[in-house]
This record gives sequence, C-alpha cells and structure tokens, in this order.
Amino acid sequence: MSQGFKLKFDQLRENDPTHREKPLQDGGKAYEQFYPEESHARNICFVWQSGKRLFLNYSYLISGEYLPEERTLTLAFTTQTFILKGVNLENLFYEVMNHAVRQIVCADERYNLVGEDEKFVVNDIQIVKNG
Repeated sequence: MSQGFKLKFDQLRENDPTHREKPLQDGGKAYEQFYPEESHARNICFVWQSGKRLFLNYSYLISGEYLPEERTLTLAFTTQTFILKGVNLENLFYEVMNHAVRQIVCADERYNLVGEDEKFVVNDIQIVKNG
C-alpha cells in the first residue's frame, strides 16, 4: 500500500470528497486556465509539415486498415477518415490499435531511414470528411 494513502473520511464528513489539499495556482484564483491534473483520456495528435495540428480522442476511432502494397494506413474516426502514407506503417498500425501513439508527425521522404525495420515514417496525411 502507498505511504501517501489517506482515507477521506474527514472530507466525507464535511460533504466535500473532492477537496484537494494542494493550493490553487496563481495566488488562488477562482478560475484556472488549465486543469490541475492530466486526465486518463487518450488522444492522438496528427502533425503536418506546415505545423498544422489536429487531435482526436481514441474513443472515436472506429477502425484501422493497413495496406502494405500501397504503403497506406487508413484510420476511420466518426467524423473524419485519415489516410497515412509512408514506410513501416505496420508497426504504427499495431501501436494505434493498442492506443499507444500520442502523436503522428508527417516527415519529408528524404528523411526515410533505409534498412531500418522498426521505425515508421509518415510522409503524407490526408483527411476525408465522413458523411
């Protein structure tokens, strides 16, 4: 058991089990710009060469399809379908299937590593709106 483990009987008696002992940031403002802690929700962020970024929650991922002969990975979300083109995308397919990838960055083809089987490189990201 963790040494920092505490029972919250005192907060339950005070009818405030969500009370935190940590003080608010920025001198105790009532409105905070950021949540005090990260959540357990998993998101995937797509980054283009131009710097454009888009993230979606993994809970909206419907399916994924890897086509080795076309070197494409298609990820179907509820609102959009992403078509990724690159090398070694089979590894990326399994990582996305396990919700392990946090960010997919698009890179120029000249940075593709020749002879390296473990790393994936995405060279193009296309978005198709659903419905």
